[in-house]
Amino acid sequence: MTAARGGLRVSFRLTNTGRRTGTETAQAYVELPAAAEEPSKRLLGWQKVTLRPGESRTVRLDVSAADLEDLHLLQYWNAATGRWATARGAYHVSVGTSFDTTLRDRFVLR
Repeated sequence: MTAARGGLRVSFRLTNTGRRTGTETAQAYVELPAAAEEPSKRLLGWQKVTLRPGESRTVRLDVSAADLEDLHLLQYWNAATGRWATARGAYHVSVGTSFDTTLRDRFVLR
């Protein structure tokens, strides 16, 4: 995971371990720091990928700075101030084929 011109880039390797060509919808989620007091994960993005048996591919999901801002993907609503806020701390990003993800990484906003 890297910063991409003010946005985020999540990349990972996907492999078809089966014996048939298959299509998967790879999904990336973010969890805000505990200080945000936000529930669960938020969907950052997804990409449909078709792979032949044994084939691997690096999947790259780019989330633009405009999407981060417009969709408030890294923010929470602060009722006390009546504004969107960005929490400081560790943001966890996970990747998988559904909400139940296994591949995890993190980044920190200070």
